[in-house]
Amino acid sequence: MAAVATGYPFRGAVPIDPNGACRVVQMRDVEPNGLRWAGVARVSLADPRPDYWLQPGDVLFVPRGDSLYAGLVDAGVEDCPTISAPQLFRLRVHDEGLLPAFMVWQLNQRPFQKQLAERAGGTAQRLVRKADLQGLYVPLPPLDIQRQIVAFSALAECERAKLERLAELRTAEQAALAQRLYDTADWPIA
Repeated sequence: MAAVATGYPFRGAVPIDPNGACRVVQMRDVEPNGLRWAGVARVSLADPRPDYWLQPGDVLFVPRGDSLYAGLVDAGVEDCPTISAPQLFRLRVHDEGLLPAFMVWQLNQRPFQKQLAERAGGTAQRLVRKADLQGLYVPLPPLDIQRQIVAFSALAECERAKLERLAELRTAEQAALAQRLYDTADWPIA
């Protein structure tokens, strides 16, 4: 359903160049809800092959660490040529019956996380190999069901973000109340 490839094969560390004409997505830039474009570094490369360029709809998978997850590459790659670091796997969907956003959702859910955990190797740090990722069992519901699941997931993420923001505001409100009591109290402070 999807081709799995590794990122651009840098020799050594990623050569960061703030004036570079290309961006490189690294593990820290991938989140289960997409990519954090603000932190994506720039590099200068001498004509990398076109098959390394990321496209909207590509799925980036973080194959090592405590959290194994995928993020969807969105339209942000159209602004500037972008590649991924070699530590990431890029999945490019080639089955018209599979939405990339649905694949991301599936990879980040418990049944797939369980499959990945069972296949992951490594002692100090979990690591999923390319062959492990290619061998995952992926149920494929009809496109309309996939769209509904993706929309439901987006609403759930929006709700989670709002609840998180509400909790932050409540904490700030309590801190302000405590400070006001401290600053304006007519009674002795113990």
